[in-house]
Amino acid sequence: MIGHFLDGAAMGCMFGLVLYHTNTAGLGGLLESPLNAGAAALFLAQGALIFGTLGVAVGAMSLGREND
Repeated sequence: MIGHFLDGAAMGCMFGLVLYHTNTAGLGGLLESPLNAGAAALFLAQGALIFGTLGVAVGAMSLGREND
C-alpha cells in the first residue's frame, strides 16, 4: 500500500507542477510571489495527499487480482 501511495503522491506533485508551469487559470503567477511560498507548498502537499489516497484506494480494490 505504501508503494501505491508513493506512486499517487508523485503523480499528484507532477500534476501540480504542470498546472504551475502552464499557468493554468493564473495559478503560476499567483504562487510565484515570495509571500505565497507557504501556499505553493500547501498546494503541492494537498495534491500529493489526494492522488496518494486515490492510489491506495485503487491498490486496495485490486488486492484480489494480483498474481505473484
